[in-house]
Amino acid sequence: MANLEGAKDSGIDDGDRGYAWERNVDRSWEALEEDDSGRLLSRQSQNKRIRSDYEGESATSLLRRGMIRYLYLIVDLSRAMEESDIRPTRMTATVEILMTFIRDFFEDNPLSNLGILYSKAGTAKKITELSGSPKIHLKAAASLKTTGEGDFSLQNALELAFTSLSSIPQYGCKEIIVIQAALSSCDPDDVFKTVEKLAKGKIQCNFIGLAAETHICKYTAEKTNGKYSVARDKSHFKRLVLSHVTPPVMKKSADEQVSTKCSFVEMGFPSQAQNKNSAPQPAICADTAEVITNGYYCPRCKSVASEIPSECRICMLSLIAAPHLARSYHHLFPVPRFSVKKLDSSLDE
Repeated sequence: MANLEGAKDSGIDDGDRGYAWERNVDRSWEALEEDDSGRLLSRQSQNKRIRSDYEGESATSLLRRGMIRYLYLIVDLSRAMEESDIRPTRMTATVEILMTFIRDFFEDNPLSNLGILYSKAGTAKKITELSGSPKIHLKAAASLKTTGEGDFSLQNALELAFTSLSSIPQYGCKEIIVIQAALSSCDPDDVFKTVEKLAKGKIQCNFIGLAAETHICKYTAEKTNGKYSVARDKSHFKRLVLSHVTPPVMKKSADEQVSTKCSFVEMGFPSQAQNKNSAPQPAICADTAEVITNGYYCPRCKSVASEIPSECRICMLSLIAAPHLARSYHHLFPVPRFSVKKLDSSLDE
């Protein structure tokens, strides 16, 4: 008995929870899937199902989508993120996947804006405002790799995101993505009142759970025309997060009339600063208040921006380039899927 206890103690790592051999095991049995009849699916069948789930049934359909998106990422930083069922931990896996999501999001949605906030110890805090600069968000996402603390507060996080999204113009697609590992929420008031405000403000809430399905998350997603999914493993978790890179379909509620009215958005195509007589022309950047020599001049007020796409700090004009508009426009007319055709046997001869 003493030997068994000694072996058990020697397998525990003081810096982490659980046994050392549990963290290094490849849990291949968790990736097994069954069909409707209860039979195990082959690897080829699983890959086919994964592709269909990732692409979606409407990947090639002509649908109305939000081209200018305003998205807030809410990350759970409670003590539930310290679990190691998603290796190495839920916290580390979430940060890695978020870094990939931020890059892909701005690659496919250059006209959109993103913000990040987290919730821990019963409170919520915003670490980045809505911005179109991926550098700011990548740096902020890397800082999330910390130790989980306290309880998760869904209401405080949703209220903080609602405060920023409530002032967005009607042409903007307002979204919230919640990555939650906790099975409970420490809220100061009635969370259902917050859900009603989100639904009235046409803010779509999407949830990705890392533990199990909870009623409040499912109710909020259904009330706001969002999606709610629970990750099975790390690869499935990554697919669920990256599925939100594509702009969502603009849905109408049952009591809302379908309208074809469009909103015109003013945008400017700035010119890049050019050197005169082989000498750089310094200018004060309106974004950072620093002297730069390679900025972009706003076509309306002639102020200098450090990068595009962005918003002019002086006249609030959206500054973009033609390729940014084209990359956002391709979501409305996707390329049709390729069909595999077998070669004629006579061609081989």
